[in-house]
Amino acid sequence: MHRPWDVALAAPAGDADVGRIYHAVGLALSRWEVLEVALSYLYGTILQAKSGAEVRAYHKATPGRSRLRLIKGALEAQRAAMPRPLHAEIVAFLDDEIAPLAERRNEIAQGTVVVVKRGVGGHYLAAPGYTPRKLVWRRVPVATDVYPFRRLAFAYTASQVADYGEHFWEYSRRSFQLGNRLVEAREAVSPVPPAHRLRTPPFLAPPRPRR
Repeated sequence: MHRPWDVALAAPAGDADVGRIYHAVGLALSRWEVLEVALSYLYGTILQAKSGAEVRAYHKATPGRSRLRLIKGALEAQRAAMPRPLHAEIVAFLDDEIAPLAERRNEIAQGTVVVVKRGVGGHYLAAPGYTPRKLVWRRVPVATDVYPFRRLAFAYTASQVADYGEHFWEYSRRSFQLGNRLVEAREAVSPVPPAHRLRTPPFLAPPRPRR
């Protein structure tokens, strides 16, 4: 994979042990949830949320583009209160990296395990047959001597699914970092509160000279 969100190329040999795929799927989806936590932190930080109630809107939204729209809406509302370069960086991060990465998460969550008995054979996580948009239908039958899932949009081995899980983990770290940078940027420009002046108790104050 050239980029973390690219569709992995079909491996010539699948997994002999189907359990490896199920384990990789569980791990990848668990790490995606960590990324969701990090994105909710970023969302709350952008909003300068004071309570968990404001962040619940993120968790109630449908995972994927609906949640990304929430974050981008918060970005637009807080644009004036943010450094322009950081605002642009977060927008690009959401549009160019998180959005396509979410597509890979959906494939992992919705895929089905299939077994290939031709050639080297093995198990793959492939696109479900009930999702026509995941298929590229051909007018000619697939040759029996080549990779049998040529018409499918993806077919992943356990190691490829695990690689996506590693990317999800790394992007959760980056999301937390963006939130922290936003906090630091705001603190750098916020007015420093005046120092609290200690008041001398009356019984310790020197008496005023009488006139």
